[in-house]
Amino acid sequence: MNTPSSLLPDPVCPTAEDRSWLSCDHSAEPVLTLLDNLGWPMVDTPEANVRCTSPDGCVYVGGLREDPGAWQRGIVWRVRVQPADAEAWTQEFGIHTPSEPVAGFLAALIANPTRCPRHPYLEDRLTTPRLDHAIANGTPRNALGLAVRDTHIACADGFCLSVPAPDPTEVFLLPARTPEVGFPTRHPEPWADWRDYLEPGSDEDAPTEGIYLHVPVALVRDLIESHGGESPPILRRRS
Repeated sequence: MNTPSSLLPDPVCPTAEDRSWLSCDHSAEPVLTLLDNLGWPMVDTPEANVRCTSPDGCVYVGGLREDPGAWQRGIVWRVRVQPADAEAWTQEFGIHTPSEPVAGFLAALIANPTRCPRHPYLEDRLTTPRLDHAIANGTPRNALGLAVRDTHIACADGFCLSVPAPDPTEVFLLPARTPEVGFPTRHPEPWADWRDYLEPGSDEDAPTEGIYLHVPVALVRDLIESHGGESPPILRRRS
């Protein structure tokens, strides 16, 4: 495959003191920072592995630091790509591969989105990647049962709500068919449908201060899409 020179990155000529990344220090930070800045939701498994899928479902990234099967094969990173019009392919990186070139590989892969077109079934849908990820993968929680990742979803028109899903360790509850919804910033509509899920004892006159239990996923998705779908993530740097 020939790549036009205009699409190739500028050559990098590091000095000798800049070559420390050529040896592996087993830090996942470069990859995690890239995925975090892209706004791709990540799930930390109880085994300290990291799994992440792009919002369009085309790219899966697995950090398999504590996966016995992967370590037996000498693998620590796995990238799987599923184009809409071609066979899926996988690229794996060994345990001695520094995270910097893995992050560079991912950056180059997603720099040209036409190489990984969206699945046809996604074309006519407003985007709900955070909701879809929570439903499929759950919400990690600490020993007290509190969510350890932000569960808030912001919509295109400024509407916000919280959608925590079951803990991913409780795999028998996933995918979550009836998640919890908390503290919407506006009256959830249609109210006739939402009233039935309001937590018992909550004030119906203050619907933005309540929690809604066992809400069907379709109703949550309809609410988000009625507010323009999820807003694009804000790119941020890790401090």
